[in-house]
Amino acid sequence: MRCNTWGECCQIAWNSLQVKNITGRTNTVTKKAFFFDLDGTLAEHNLPASMQDVEAIRAVRARGHSVFLCTGRTPCHIYDSILDIGFDGIIAGGGTHITLGGNMIYRKEIDPFIIGRIIELFTTYGGFCILEGEQSLYVINPGNNNWGCDWHKISDPDVFVPHKGEFAGQAVLKFSADAQSCRPFSDKFYADFNIIDHGGFLEFVPQGNSKSAGMRRVLDAVGIDYKDSVAFGDSPNDLDMLQFAGIGVAMGNATQAVKSAADEITAPLSESGVSLTLNKYLTS
Repeated sequence: MRCNTWGECCQIAWNSLQVKNITGRTNTVTKKAFFFDLDGTLAEHNLPASMQDVEAIRAVRARGHSVFLCTGRTPCHIYDSILDIGFDGIIAGGGTHITLGGNMIYRKEIDPFIIGRIIELFTTYGGFCILEGEQSLYVINPGNNNWGCDWHKISDPDVFVPHKGEFAGQAVLKFSADAQSCRPFSDKFYADFNIIDHGGFLEFVPQGNSKSAGMRRVLDAVGIDYKDSVAFGDSPNDLDMLQFAGIGVAMGNATQAVKSAADEITAPLSESGVSLTLNKYLTS
């Protein structure tokens, strides 16, 4: 491939990896970007990922490829055993918060006055709602649920208002709510949010943000073509990610809609399906 500038030459070198195969011969391998959903793909119930999956992710990274976590969880809700796997970057909050090499390159937070409307509706009509923040979770009508990280019960609509509320200045990136309780008034959020139906709950992500939009921002930043990306997922909020990726891989435990949208279907989480697919890239 011919390059016209020093920058182009550096990018070509960065995206082409020299790898020795088992015969000792050197092959040129195109640098790929791998994106992994968390819940239902790498782990569940705040448990660690399987050692097979962890070792496979670390192995493809050691081969020079890039690996990224791409989760609906906001930063405060991503636990240490997942972070310890070692990622080149993290797309959190369904694309609303992105870090590369530990540096934040993008964040989209919900306007505090929109948050006030959300709090008013749920305190009036009932049903639990989780405002998913960068630093903490803020829960309306929490019931007996344990959210697995730092969280606060709230009911005051002004709690995030600048220079006034208790949590002023703390970013809320998205929110999720009990589907049955909020369906009657979910139309009030259509203008501001992309609403993802998970069956038992609805996920509200600010318009213009999604896992695929986060992938696009990351790929642009690292200079990898989307055709050289591979994404793994299992849930409705993974649909756009799998459709955007060069290769979309559905877990064996994925919903039927996700499986139908994927290019490949691997084994379920319980059988370390991620590692089974990654091993193909380690032996090629």
